[in-house]
Amino acid sequence: RRAMPPFMSVKRLRAIFGARLEKNTLVDEPAFTPRAAAIYNIREGLTAKYAYTQAYIAPAPYFSASTFVNPAVVLTTNLDLEPETATAHEITLSYDRKNFNLGLSLYYGQQEGLVKSPIRGSQGETILDPVFLDLAGTLRRRLVHAGNAGESRNLGGEFYGKASFESVNLSTWFSYSYTDYEETTAGVTMGLPQISRHNARLGVTWAPFSKLFVTPSLVIRSTPENVSPGALRDELRIPHEVNMHILYKAHRNVDLFLDLHNITNRKNALGGARGQAIPQETFHGLLGVRFSW
Repeated sequence: RRAMPPFMSVKRLRAIFGARLEKNTLVDEPAFTPRAAAIYNIREGLTAKYAYTQAYIAPAPYFSASTFVNPAVVLTTNLDLEPETATAHEITLSYDRKNFNLGLSLYYGQQEGLVKSPIRGSQGETILDPVFLDLAGTLRRRLVHAGNAGESRNLGGEFYGKASFESVNLSTWFSYSYTDYEETTAGVTMGLPQISRHNARLGVTWAPFSKLFVTPSLVIRSTPENVSPGALRDELRIPHEVNMHILYKAHRNVDLFLDLHNITNRKNALGGARGQAIPQETFHGLLGVRFSW
């Protein structure tokens, strides 16, 4: 009989299973959400993991029971909202040595029954159009309520690592992530909701003395998608931040620290509630003392 290769041994495999049964008073039927994971030790230091999860979110009362009038719509209640549901798959590959670590994580998820409501910035689900707020018929609106009208899928991954070099009292880390997202409502598909598709982080911690630690770091992203730039076109092109953290251990229980964020004072811009670009935090710093016991 042919021997099984060492890396295919069943002894290297661990499986984890779980399930949750929950009854929420806002939902008629109980929710059953299983989850499972398999962890396989391919060889010393090299591990693969697969995880599967199901989840749900009961509709919040402010979606189902809120009412209001604005210049476009009249929102009425919908006490028959269903929960939003999701399934997710994730694969992780990690390599660990004494002073070195690398990891790769990939994920894919689907969501159904997404609640669409003017409270979330959408148009909601139309019940009657038009309705009038006055007898003369001059104040025209649409009568809407929140509804389970959307579905989405997301996918992406992250590659990350860290290393330490004891001879020079230095450690470093990095990560790069990619994400993609599509949401479909009433046959209309939208992409990434005003966020960046590519994100990268890089940092180094150096200890020039036994009690002093200096950590510069860089965060850089691609241009956020589906954002109207307006006057912030340059700020949207390549959003990035340069940060600095300095820690001095004055005593076993006392730390002095200095945090400097966005040292180059770049006015990073992201999308606001209506898709327009708005500036984010500019340069700021924090000097503090931390006590611990």
